[in-house]
Amino acid sequence: MKKLKKHLLFVLLLTVACSGQKPTEPAEREDSTEPTGLSIDPITLPVETSLPAIGSAEPVSALESDNIEYVGVFSFTKGQTAFDSGEYPLSASARFLKLNTKSNIDAITTSFLSLESNCTVIKNEQMIAGQTSSLDFNYVSVGEVVTLQSDTTSYPDLINQGGSYTVPSGLIALDVFPNELLLNAPGDEFPQIVNFNADLGNGIIGISVGRNGDVFNLGPRRPLVFHKDVRTGWRGGENPNSYIKIKLYSGANNSATCYAPDDTGQWEFPADIQLLMEESYMDLEIARVQLSSTVASDTYILSITEDPRPLY
Repeated sequence: MKKLKKHLLFVLLLTVACSGQKPTEPAEREDSTEPTGLSIDPITLPVETSLPAIGSAEPVSALESDNIEYVGVFSFTKGQTAFDSGEYPLSASARFLKLNTKSNIDAITTSFLSLESNCTVIKNEQMIAGQTSSLDFNYVSVGEVVTLQSDTTSYPDLINQGGSYTVPSGLIALDVFPNELLLNAPGDEFPQIVNFNADLGNGIIGISVGRNGDVFNLGPRRPLVFHKDVRTGWRGGENPNSYIKIKLYSGANNSATCYAPDDTGQWEFPADIQLLMEESYMDLEIARVQLSSTVASDTYILSITEDPRPLY
């Protein structure tokens, strides 16, 4: 399988709209070790089929299967502005698909993600660069609820909303973001999920933004606009399953979004993408995107966690 770095853009990521003055961010783990492993042990299909148990998973880029029929995608977004209570919001949702034609992980990943070499550009609400999903599928049920828990805490369930599983209140309020979540679902049309381990990743450290050799002040005196040739930098992580999302935007109508491998530590929009972009944009967002994944027989499960740092 080709490395995940060569594939296309997230269409299932959620955004959390944040407003107000940005407070001190919640504590996050400080180590940069790779996740300990992911498992669905066992997976129980809705028909009588015997499947092998899965132990520690390979990195996402190393997973291989040409016989995928079921795809589960969990999406999490960490909010950076606290509620009045002092807690922080975590947006959580899930979708479960049954493919009408079996596919391979490479093609499935390409339908969901656009990483490194491919970017998305939207002008006047029209996508002029990028790729949407080419999968032929139906949404299916994995049961009434998906449960979320960490080592010490249980969180509100994701409830079946007829195709999408979400938290009834819209957001989960947390004192501190957990490092990982264990996800469980009873199974229905989609196979049972037992202790799938979703790594929520670390926040970005050492963000810098510049242009033409100058570094911008990102405080109250930040630039009025960000030009398309802006260069971003960060302290690179060591996890091969994380990427940095760089998004320039002016409202919802005009935007340009690319994903860079986390360990590169810097990014500039490619020249061919700049030709399609507006000259400048009002806002810039940089986010770390953490992936967790596992596969068993004909079932592929992917968790996507976005940790944004809006620079407005």
